[in-house]
Amino acid sequence: MREVGLLINLSEKLKAYYLERNDILAAARAEYVVLENIYYKTKHQKYVIPNTPNVEFNEEEKNDNNNKNIQKKEVKVEEDLGSFEIEFDVTKRIKDASKFIFENGRDLMKAHSMLYLVYHLALIDNFVEARDHLLMSHIQHTVQNATIQTQILYNRTIVQIGLSAFRCNNIKEAHNCLSEVCNGNIDRIRELLAQGLTRYSDKTISEQKEEKLRQIPYHMHINIELLESVHLTSTILLEVPILAIHNNDTTKYKNITRAFKRLLDHNKRQPIVGPPITTRDSIVAAAKALMDGNWKKTVELILGLNVWNLLPKCDDIKAMLKQRIKEEGLRTYLFTYSKYYDSMSLTDLSSMFELEENTVHSIISKMMINDKNEKLNASWDQPTNCIIMHKSEPSRLQSLALQYSDKISYFVETNEKLMDWRTGGYGYKHYDKQSNNKSDYHQRKHYNNRKYNNNNKSYNKQYNNNNNYNNNRSKNYSNNKN
Repeated sequence: MREVGLLINLSEKLKAYYLERNDILAAARAEYVVLENIYYKTKHQKYVIPNTPNVEFNEEEKNDNNNKNIQKKEVKVEEDLGSFEIEFDVTKRIKDASKFIFENGRDLMKAHSMLYLVYHLALIDNFVEARDHLLMSHIQHTVQNATIQTQILYNRTIVQIGLSAFRCNNIKEAHNCLSEVCNGNIDRIRELLAQGLTRYSDKTISEQKEEKLRQIPYHMHINIELLESVHLTSTILLEVPILAIHNNDTTKYKNITRAFKRLLDHNKRQPIVGPPITTRDSIVAAAKALMDGNWKKTVELILGLNVWNLLPKCDDIKAMLKQRIKEEGLRTYLFTYSKYYDSMSLTDLSSMFELEENTVHSIISKMMINDKNEKLNASWDQPTNCIIMHKSEPSRLQSLALQYSDKISYFVETNEKLMDWRTGGYGYKHYDKQSNNKSDYHQRKHYNNRKYNNNNKSYNKQYNNNNNYNNNRSKNYSNNKN
């Protein structure tokens, strides 16, 4: 890291040298080296570079160098060389280098240069431009067939875009980007980002050495805990209100994030749940508090995480998170408890969630006109400034009663099938006592009796034939004896 400035200075000199010799591809390689070493930097950089010593050779030493004879050489070095500074705008330097490589480089260099540019734009919170560059490049369609180094760089770029979207208050975009990488466990995330080796694998020694060589240097790492916190927080803000529609049942909502569903199911299976210790425990506790409508506890748990201090402008991000939690807490509260109310006051909701009345009015109006399953069945009463609820959805008690009745009917049907299998009959399922419709029952009873009589007749006939055969056989035996 100390020689980055010296490397940049040397690469610029190499570029100028190769351009004089009209070697465009080598000049593009020199620009690629610069881009590879500064794409993860911030906007402005300043480097101090020492002056190189001036070396003077005499005629004999030059001849010795030409003849490749290694001898002692007297070198004259100027004293008090000093140093000089280079200062440049990183964003402008990266854009210039990327443009030069796009025009003169090879395909692999072009792909890496585009990913370096997108990564840097996302790093400086220029989310819209980074997203547009990535979509126009179409790298996401061919990355599955690319080299492993390209796939690692693509994963790092996607993660950085997700973090940039989260910092810019685009929660849905952040969730979509981070879900591609963060759905697995921590070891899987480290492997995808080349920030750690896999513990248990069937790789050979040569493959393990190659994996070690692909590891990203520590000063370029992305914090895994921050990444997981951003992903789970965005999941809470997007999916907890939808879970409230399904009575917080993760089996009914099919599009739930796998990592979030796994954490919720694990928490439900615990016999005793203690206070949160890790980041995951805090986020799961915050999700359960938000499901109950306790947005203040959710704010306390999420903003109490120390990982937010790693982000630039953390105070602005915490204020944004607090505002979003209030809004999603309002939506969750309405979806959960609207069944138990005939009307709600706009003023009460505004004071309960500490939001402005215009904001509450806007959120509820969007919920009313939503065409998807997230629609709130209610209407505004403008004179009283209240929300009138329409009782169209069953309450939680009614839904539990419906589930109970379905299970009982399934249990009765299973018992009838078991009885039919043992007795050979058809059961009494078709016998309707209320309507006194006994036709099906009598038809089946007549059919069963007829079948039983036919079986008895065939059995008696066979029995009589056997008796006649035995009598005839005894008569023949007696005649032969006489």
